Amino acid sequence: LTCLGLALVLMPFSKNEGVVFAHKVLLATFGAYCAWAYLVDGSLRRGGVKARLRRSPVLAGIARYFSIQMTTVAAASNEDNQRKANECEDEISASGNDDGDEGVRNCMFCYHPHGVIFWGLVGGFVYQGREEGAKFQGRSMAALDIRLATISLNNMLPMFREVNKHLGCFDVSWHSCNEALKRGRNILIVPGGARESIVAHPGTMSLLLQRRKGFVRLALNQGVPLVPVISFGETDMYNMLEIAEGSVLHEAQSVYQRLFGFTVPLFWGKTIWGIVPSVMPKRTPIHIVVGPPLRAPKIKDLRSEEGQRAVEALHAEYVASLRRLYEAHRHLWHNECERGGLNIM
Repeated sequence: LTCLGLALVLMPFSKNEGVVFAHKVLLATFGAYCAWAYLVDGSLRRGGVKARLRRSPVLAGIARYFSIQMTTVAAASNEDNQRKANECEDEISASGNDDGDEGVRNCMFCYHPHGVIFWGLVGGFVYQGREEGAKFQGRSMAALDIRLATISLNNMLPMFREVNKHLGCFDVSWHSCNEALKRGRNILIVPGGARESIVAHPGTMSLLLQRRKGFVRLALNQGVPLVPVISFGETDMYNMLEIAEGSVLHEAQSVYQRLFGFTVPLFWGKTIWGIVPSVMPKRTPIHIVVGPPLRAPKIKDLRSEEGQRAVEALHAEYVASLRRLYEAHRHLWHNECERGGLNIM
């Protein structure tokens, strides 16, 4: 993109006819691509396309770098078994099946926490090179073909949107998510969103979830189960600058958040020669735990009194399930909450 940009900027100043012709061709090609990408191609609004880059060596390297492991938790057949399963940590092994999930079609996976760059999500869900490993509903993660919902900004950059698209990503909008679920696809969203990155301090598990109910409405609108996912170690790969409320930096972040819907944390990872900070993440192990699905009845009118009650009830059930999942598996976290337990904000 940089080379293309420089070419488009510098070429008009050349007097060489061949260069001028090449500049016109480049402009026409780029214009045609933009017209197709933003006016014709609607795949990012329908749940994405068949991902062709999810077995790439780069993603495999990310998974190895963080030593990513994944555990799935069996669903119980009734409330008593559910309580017992939560108390006894009824985990399925890497090769086990989840017989209690029979009859469940597509699901909506909800990943927590966002972290600074959610490397765990990239290595655990985007990468599909593992033929063996943790299974959900008796199927491998690759077989589930989980599509990843990301903010539209990630899909607006020319060329980069094509890479993003073939990694299994699509726009995280109400219309796009509904369309993907209608087509029977498994999707993954991060309920805390990019705003959660500013509270991703090492040794913490702070989730922006108390007022986030859009994902619950989406599940009820389509009648698909919600699957809580916790990534232990997601917040440990970067250091973050503590910014006091009322400071200039805090005000700047607030303005940025109002303008773009999210803000950028001030962070650094590994240091070069022990002095110069870099964005290279620290090599911390990540253990992802995929919880049992929570059934969601299909509600036609979410604005009705019945619909609002259903939203509140399912949201409360989801938060309770997330807390149980955290408490049952927090021992997998090598940094185990230096600053306290799960904090739902």
